[in-house]
Amino acid sequence: MVSFETYTQKEMKAILLTVIFLLIFRAVLAPEARMLWVEASKKIGKLDKIIEAVAWVESGHGKYVWNPEEGAVGWLQIRQCRVDDYNRQTGNNYRLEDFYDYELSRKMFIWYAEKIGLNNTDLLIRKWNGSGKKTYEYLAKVQKVYLSL
Repeated sequence: MVSFETYTQKEMKAILLTVIFLLIFRAVLAPEARMLWVEASKKIGKLDKIIEAVAWVESGHGKYVWNPEEGAVGWLQIRQCRVDDYNRQTGNNYRLEDFYDYELSRKMFIWYAEKIGLNNTDLLIRKWNGSGKKTYEYLAKVQKVYLSL
């Protein structure tokens, strides 16, 4: 066992300065914000799996799918009213035809997901489909596909 009485005043100052330096150095190298980035990254990864499940339910995972009844296009079956809303809120000027592109459709989905909240995936999936009781049936379909991926 080491007694503090055996250290000189100079050695105690050196130990104290070292401890302070290490605490400050640790805070600089490992700020709490890094944890948030990692956590957000995990959530986006989960969203990619949800997006893939939605694409299977909406279009059979097909790029050039067009639904003439709803006027919906692409992987995620995006309609003109959603494009208009997205453009209005983001300041973009996309056309419906642009959303045959998977990455652009994914970008839109993630934008809405962040607005709704990344922790509420059930609500996100239901809102992607619309509103009302049928959204629960849609949610069940997407969940089934999600679990099979």
